[in-house]
Amino acid sequence: TIIPGDDWTVGVGMPVIVVFSSPVKNKQAAVSALTVKSTPEVEGAWRWFSSTEVHWRPKEYWPTGAKVLVTAATSKVELASGVWGKRTVTSSFSIGRSQIMTVDVAKHRLTVERDGAVVKTLPVTTGKAGFRTRNGIKVVMSRESQVRMDASTLGTDKNDPDYYNLLVNWALRVTYSGEFLHAAPWSVGSQGRANVSHGCTGLS
Repeated sequence: TIIPGDDWTVGVGMPVIVVFSSPVKNKQAAVSALTVKSTPEVEGAWRWFSSTEVHWRPKEYWPTGAKVLVTAATSKVELASGVWGKRTVTSSFSIGRSQIMTVDVAKHRLTVERDGAVVKTLPVTTGKAGFRTRNGIKVVMSRESQVRMDASTLGTDKNDPDYYNLLVNWALRVTYSGEFLHAAPWSVGSQGRANVSHGCTGLS
C-alpha cells in the first residue's frame, strides 16, 4: 500500500508511506525497488519505521503544486527468505498550498504561515516539566471536532494529580501516540505565558 493514494492533494510536509503486507528482511532490496519522482525534482530519503513500513520524506518541504509519482516495483523482489513481491504498485498525487504552523515552546506562541506569509499569531501553552512537547516536524493527521482524552490510556492512575478525562474540542492530531493541537479553555490564563499541558499544544 502507498500513502498518499492516487489523486490525493496533500500538504507540503507529507511523507510518502509504503506498507508491506508481511515483514521485510531484505530492506535494501525493498528500498531499491521504490522510487519517488516529482516535478519539480525534490531530494529526500527513506527511513524504516518497522519491518513492514518505510517512509520517504523530502529534505525540505515539498514545493506547492508539485506532482509526484511513487512506484513500488516489488514484483519478483525477494523481500524475505522465500517471500517475494507479487506486483508493481504506483501512486500519483499532488502537493497543495503551503500552510505551516510553527510552535515556539519558549515564547508560548504559534505562528501560522500560508504560502510564505504570516496570517496569524496565537498564544499557546505546551507541555510542562515531565510532559514536554516533542520537537520536530509533524504532519496534521486528522481534524476532529471532538475527541476524548483519557490519561488512563497512558497508565496514569485516577488518583494521580495529573489524571484527566476530558472531551476536547477542535483537535488536530499530530502523532499516533496522542499529541494534538486543541482548544483548551481551562488554560487560557497560562496561554502565552507558561507551559502547563501534558504535552499537547493548547489554544483558546
